[in-house]
Amino acid sequence: MDHDPEWDGGYYQLAICLGPRDDARVAAAVTTLADGAGIGASIDGRSLCTDGDAKRRVALPFATERPPQAADDVACVIGLVRESDAEDTENSGDDWLDLSIPLGSLARVEGRVGAYPFDSPDDAGRSLAWRAPLDAWFVDIARAVDVVQPFRFAVIGFNVSGEWPPLSEAGTAAAERHVTWLVRHGGALRVLPANR
Repeated sequence: MDHDPEWDGGYYQLAICLGPRDDARVAAAVTTLADGAGIGASIDGRSLCTDGDAKRRVALPFATERPPQAADDVACVIGLVRESDAEDTENSGDDWLDLSIPLGSLARVEGRVGAYPFDSPDDAGRSLAWRAPLDAWFVDIARAVDVVQPFRFAVIGFNVSGEWPPLSEAGTAAAERHVTWLVRHGGALRVLPANR
């Protein structure tokens, strides 16, 4: 089997916590997410795929620092994670919908990815230059999903699926954030952008 470096390095993700298991909600959310990202998707019961291996390509809708000869698109995966409670596996746990771009593929079209997320502390802020437009695109996709199927919260960053927001009682996150959060506050969806 040939090694494909496009799938190396973990994933930069939009991870949406949809809420308690609900097949109809998942179907509507998948369609909206795939449409927002400009890719096709289908549900086969467990995996979300169009070609049997859950791998697709998506064109990034913003400027990147592409190396010479790099294509305009990146590999991506839409994934569904269904959490369960050990005591009630039939009706418990949340559904998570993820749009994931492998860092290997992203690095091919975005020269500034470098060693992210393992940059030195001095370089940590530099990744915001390429992450900010990607986060903004993911926020737009998440907002579109929320219009069709309101969700609990979403998180954007490196391998973030399943990560819950560390919010205070006032609904605010820590002053320094390595991820972007979309959280509910006063009924509205609030964006708390990454700042490091």
